[in-house]
Amino acid sequence: TVDGKEWFTLSQKEWQYLINHSKKVWRTITVSETSYVGLVILPDGSTKDVSNADWSVLESVGAVFLPSCGYRYKTSVYHIDDQGQYWSSTDYNDDKAYYFFFDNRGFEVAKVGLAWGHPVRLARIAE
Repeated sequence: TVDGKEWFTLSQKEWQYLINHSKKVWRTITVSETSYVGLVILPDGSTKDVSNADWSVLESVGAVFLPSCGYRYKTSVYHIDDQGQYWSSTDYNDDKAYYFFFDNRGFEVAKVGLAWGHPVRLARIAE
């Protein structure tokens, strides 16, 4: 709980819902003169195109930016700025779990061994 609000990690089904039901755009977003490459997920039903100029407006109405932060395998980090890989809260078995993958070609929810290091994206129910 942060500031009285419950935060959680999306499940396999929730990541899959985002893939199937939201508009997604691969973009470079600039915040405070620093540029980040990644995926913008627009709210359900959005038809608005995304540009850097309107990012603050989109964020204020529920758009989410997922940086392309790559992943860690054992002690090395790979694909920063060209892939994003985020854990889900859903395990597959004792040594695998589901994760959300994206790059500039597409998106998927897959499973991978726990030796892989992916970031966690926290979410909360919008008010």
